[in-house]
Amino acid sequence: MTKPITVSALKKELKEMDQKALMDLILELYKSEPKVKEQLSAKFLGKEFQTDVLTEYKKKMENVFFTKNLSLPSMKKGKELISDFKKIGNEEQIMDLMLVFVECGAEFAASFGDMPQSFYSSVLTVFNDFVERMLLSGTDEFYHKIKPRVRKVLSDASEVGWGFGDGVEDLAYQLFAAFEEDNEEEQEEEE
Repeated sequence: MTKPITVSALKKELKEMDQKALMDLILELYKSEPKVKEQLSAKFLGKEFQTDVLTEYKKKMENVFFTKNLSLPSMKKGKELISDFKKIGNEEQIMDLMLVFVECGAEFAASFGDMPQSFYSSVLTVFNDFVERMLLSGTDEFYHKIKPRVRKVLSDASEVGWGFGDGVEDLAYQLFAAFEEDNEEEQEEEE
């Protein structure tokens, strides 16, 4: 089987194309690939489009966890939604969607009981990634917006055993400590 073209070979081919051929190629991809359509729309339409798509992705995430037949959620599908949205949204929006994944996971576990270890691991992995992103690029304003949601996750997870509640608690308190410490330092500087 022939391997796909490499990035460097693709760059070389694209450099040799004239502007009309490049435009035709992009338009063809736009029309045939929904993900390309979303990415280009996000680039050219900006925040309003990204916000609309985030709302759509949040609904999709909830549907991954709370299906009509209440089967075990496809963690892979949930993570794919996050991965796809990373190409569309800004950092805050990506973290928002990651938190929706964690919220749905904690609520599902609290509502329906024992889950496979892989379920808990997936939720904790995404929560860990969320906390790391918050520590790197989260703002105080965004922190205060999501803090009640994190507290709800903490509450839901506390009802779940198998170390899940402990893992959520450790991560939540890392987040709380980092942002509350920053606020305390700011208050001390003002005094």
